[in-house]
Amino acid sequence: MEVIAEEKTVHEANDGDYVQYLIVSNHHHPLSNSIMSSISRVQFRRIDKVTPDDIHAADLVFIVDNGFDEVEFCNFNKKLVQKRDQFRLAFCLCHSHRNRWYTSVDSVFLTKGDAEQRNIINGLIESIELQGMICVDFADIYSVFCNMKRSFYYHGISEGKWRSVGAIDDAIEKRSFECKTAMVILLSGLEFTLDDFEMAANYFSTKIPEDTCCVFAHRLDPDRLYEDRFEVMIFINE
Repeated sequence: MEVIAEEKTVHEANDGDYVQYLIVSNHHHPLSNSIMSSISRVQFRRIDKVTPDDIHAADLVFIVDNGFDEVEFCNFNKKLVQKRDQFRLAFCLCHSHRNRWYTSVDSVFLTKGDAEQRNIINGLIESIELQGMICVDFADIYSVFCNMKRSFYYHGISEGKWRSVGAIDDAIEKRSFECKTAMVILLSGLEFTLDDFEMAANYFSTKIPEDTCCVFAHRLDPDRLYEDRFEVMIFINE
């Protein structure tokens, strides 16, 4: 297994280290309180209101397709084709909608609903914007999703002595994966240690092929600074 952390030749975010985000959705997608300080760099647009300039200004575009009609999709896709230097992720609720995004975005999630979509979007923005013991940045996340086709999201929680392993088991149960890239983000309070991190990394590495490029990261959760509970977000990419 190859672990990616830095020194990647990937798309560079504009405006120094400040990533610009665009969320395209016909429904309201609230951000978590912990990233409200970044709200000035997050643009929200309905699909029929997006302009080429909106797309061009963004480093990371989230497209939430919860039922765009064919006219909306075609008009928006023409704008995407004109501006192809962004990192783009799409979220769909059905296979037919997922298939239509393959040529326009870096990767597509087939999700269970609005709540899961919000968790993924907030989780990725938080991982770029907030600090942890082992941090990732925009380039690390881009390297995991760039030019993939399908992405899968798993979420788990555990506490106690074996919490890092337990959180992974809670997320993926007994699954193993055949994937090209993966990312594991551990969320915890101040009780987190490097032993916890190494245990999680070593355990998860048994679930994926040896040649999988994998990013491991940790982020402090401001809502549980003094708890011993661990949360994990796992992204699998094909």
